[in-house]
Order: sequence, then C-alpha cells, then structure tokens
Amino acid sequence: MTAPLKSVALCYAPADIAAAREIGDLLEANCGVRADYGHAVTRPGLDLIAATAAGISADIAIVLLSPESVPPKWDRARWEPVFIDQPRELGTQLACVCLGDCRFPPLLRRRNFFDLRWDPAAAARAVKRWVLQTGLGVQQVTDLPPADGAAADPDVLAELERCLADRPGSRANVAPAVAIAFGHTHAGDFEGAFWISCAGRTAAGVLGDTAGALGLRLSGSVEQNRAALCEFCAQRRCLLVFDDLAAEHEDLVRFGGRASILITAPQGRPARRDAAEVERLFASWTREREACLRVLGDAWLHLLDLGPRGGRLGWSMAALLKNEDWLAEAHEVLEFMEGAERAAGNPLRAAELAWEKSWILEHWGEPLQLTGTPRARAATQLALPFSTH
Repeated sequence: MTAPLKSVALCYAPADIAAAREIGDLLEANCGVRADYGHAVTRPGLDLIAATAAGISADIAIVLLSPESVPPKWDRARWEPVFIDQPRELGTQLACVCLGDCRFPPLLRRRNFFDLRWDPAAAARAVKRWVLQTGLGVQQVTDLPPADGAAADPDVLAELERCLADRPGSRANVAPAVAIAFGHTHAGDFEGAFWISCAGRTAAGVLGDTAGALGLRLSGSVEQNRAALCEFCAQRRCLLVFDDLAAEHEDLVRFGGRASILITAPQGRPARRDAAEVERLFASWTREREACLRVLGDAWLHLLDLGPRGGRLGWSMAALLKNEDWLAEAHEVLEFMEGAERAAGNPLRAAELAWEKSWILEHWGEPLQLTGTPRARAATQLALPFSTH
C-alpha cells in the first residue's frame, strides 16, 4: 500500500501565486509531496502571520516573503511563536523564501532561508534539496565511480541539470566522465544516485543489477522484475546511470515515475577477461562470490562461445545466480544450456536442465518481495530507507 504523501503548505500573497505554483510543482515532481495552496494572504482579515499559523499544521511549511505578502508591521509577540516556537513544538519544518525586496525580521534569515532575488532557479533547487534532506529526512546514498577531477562542459552539465535534476527524465549518449561529474554534483537532488555497469549483460542481467544496486530482491521473470522496478521508481527519486548499455536495452531501463535515467555513450568495450580465468573463478564461486558477480557479463559471453562445452561454467553461473535470487538470469542461463545440449544431441542432459528450470517457473507464480537496503559502496550518508509501501 502506498504511504500518504506528506503535505507542503505554501503561505503567500495572491499576487505571488505563480511563484508559489512553480515551487509547488518542483517539489511535487521531485519530492513526492502534496502542495497545499490554501494558505494565501487576504488582507485585512488574514495576513502572512495568520496564514503561516494555519500552514504549520502541515508537515512542511514554506513562507513566501514579498512586498505583497509581508505585513505592514511585524509584531514580535505575534510572529515569533508562529515562526519559531510552534513549528518546533509541532515538529513542522518551516522555511522562508524571499521573492523580492521587503522588510522582515532578520532572525528569519538564520534558519532555512532561501533568496530567489538573484538566481531564482538555483534558489528553487536549494529549496527542493532542503525539502528532500531536512523536510523529509531522506538520507541520500551515492554509489558512483570516483570523479577524476576533469572539468565537464558547463553548458552540458546545465542541460542535464534542467532535464534530469529539475524533473524526472532520461538522456542517452552522454560521455561517461560527464555522467560521473553530473552524478556527483547533483547527488543532493536525488534520494540515491547509482551506477550500473552493463557491459555484456543481458536484459535479465541489467534488471538484476539494477535491483541489486537499489537493495531489492526480485526473483521474478524479466517482465515481472521490470514491472516491480517501475513500481519502485514511481515512489522514489533516483538517478540511475547505465554504463555501456546495449542499444536494444535502452527502452527496458526507462522505468518512468520519479526516476531520472542517464545512459552513457558507447566507448568501446574493454578486452574480455580470459576464459580460463573466468572458469577458474566460477569453479570456486562460493569462495569467489564478489569476483564472480563482477565478471558476470564476461562469463555470459564465454558461455555463448562455449555452447555445450560450457556445462561446468553454466552450472556454476546458475548456482551463483540462484543463490543471489536472480532467478530470471539463472533461468536464462539454464535455457541456453538446455538448447545447446539438445542441439548437440544430448537429450538426457537437456532434460536435466529443463527439470532445473521448472522450479523457477513455479516460483514465478508467487508474490515478489521488494525489500532490502540499497548498495552503497561510496555512501555519503547511510542508509536510505528504500522500502516500498
């Protein structure tokens, strides 16, 4: 069941409705909140202090300060309880946003104050980050390769900022170095930023790696796992960077919802690891689990080359994948091996593989589990509560 959205009360003058809507739309798109515009100032019966007093009943209150909204006189006995004391008592997060030159108590600048007069877009993004980090208490996770320090084109970063950080969206054919720079620069705009290496990975493998990065245990078919990831992304503001993704899988990873998807440009695949090295690792997969998971793409490519001669490698791959609950990929390996054995005239081995697949097919009739903790090898804060409701 989806948890109810937290409410954000915007307290403003009717003349500032466009600014209020712009901030509200930005927060709804990025933070999964519900904007409440029912706290407008209507002089003389309702001034900004009274509107704010009503607004702090929400989870988060944002007060827009402007020449049209501020009262002619700030009576400390009235405003201090409303702006300082009552939010603390109620547990409401309150912020002030300055839209234009106007008079207000200097004390309001000391906490959660944002000034839109000089750079409205940057200040609005700062409000969004504050709502994510403070208003919603999200502990953000960053799982990206380290930045190499190379400067990315500011115009390219600005375009990615507009289309991926300000709103959910997708972009393909982005240089890996730019993707890394963008991810680190804008990690604060997301609940989590994740890098998924896709070289040599099949559709099942890409989805399995995505689920693993997010801390999800998805043991369904490719179709079921993709549907579960779409459901997850409908509720979470994530940046997912797919590196070296095959062109035919681009639509597969556009999950929609509140996720932003970045796909790197092809750079030329690095040399495949030696087949003997891969087979040696998988022969000891129970001791070399992490190393085997890192070379799954190469292992799959070697299995395709080996065909029926890759039985030992294939069985080890299937065992590892079953151990990880990556059943769609395990089924894919077993299905390939079954077909290879039939083509080689080995019906008994093919039947054994078909039997091994049967319990996976039965399992797919059971409900999927979407629980767990996201992978965070390079976490800025731990740990993002990536549970679903």
